[in-house]
Amino acid sequence: MTTSAKRKDKKPEVEAARPPAPPGARAITACIAAWVLPGGGHLVLGRLSRGLAGLAVILTLFLWGLKLDGQLARPVPGEVLSVPASFACLGVGPAYFIAAGLTSTHHGMGDILSATNEMGTTFVICAGLLNMLLILDAFDIAAGRKG
Repeated sequence: MTTSAKRKDKKPEVEAARPPAPPGARAITACIAAWVLPGGGHLVLGRLSRGLAGLAVILTLFLWGLKLDGQLARPVPGEVLSVPASFACLGVGPAYFIAAGLTSTHHGMGDILSATNEMGTTFVICAGLLNMLLILDAFDIAAGRKG
């Protein structure tokens, strides 16, 4: 019997599926950095171009939304949909609190009479949601789930 015939007879052994390893300190650090500074998680992981692109896109969306008289969503008692919108806005990180603190210049308050108010509010919410996706991406990279 030839060696090639022996190889055909043997069935390949299937390795037992291992449970995924728990995320380490690197993944947690990347997530915190990504929330504090959009794209920061990728910068911590050495993905410079992706981190800088994320920073530029998210901050541009957020600041442009504020410039278009967008509102920072805040939870309003009795309005159920204000809670997920507030959570989405918080995805931007400390920029949300900085903009909310600038009440003297009316940033984050929006102008509901402005023609661009709804578009600006949509930009602000999308910036937060996009940063949440970047946080998850940084987590997956740090946990070894993504190359």
